[in-house]
Amino acid sequence: MNQHGWEKLLCNYFYPVCLEVLSAYFSEYGFVPEKNKIGGVTFRKHDVFVEISYDPETYPRYSLTVVVGIGAGSYDDWGRFTGVPVWSILAKDGVSSKFSIWTFSNKNELRNMLSKIRAMVLDKYIKPLWEDRVKLEQEIKKFVAI
Repeated sequence: MNQHGWEKLLCNYFYPVCLEVLSAYFSEYGFVPEKNKIGGVTFRKHDVFVEISYDPETYPRYSLTVVVGIGAGSYDDWGRFTGVPVWSILAKDGVSSKFSIWTFSNKNELRNMLSKIRAMVLDKYIKPLWEDRVKLEQEIKKFVAI
């Protein structure tokens, strides 16, 4: 594919590496992966989603984005945010709080970062929200009010 303009910023290896590292984890809980417009992954179970993607604007050292929410994706039809980014719910002390500064520029760095996310973030911070819809709705409201 011949890429022009902003398309040159896309991370073509993101989707396959993300599936390699995280697909089994999410499948265990009944989530199904969908590829998003820039090659990120939205794991979906009913109307709950966990979107794992990246910011193309941060090329060549991409920043990872992780959002948990309710609905079709991070934004509804009116452009309102329908999730909560993981950085806003992490403890401010400890290794997981450094998530927002983790970046990657190749497959191995991405694989390592996603493995850290799986080990240190998903069970502790994200899973409790998808298991408790009221808590997830509260976190979304709290984030949107900022």
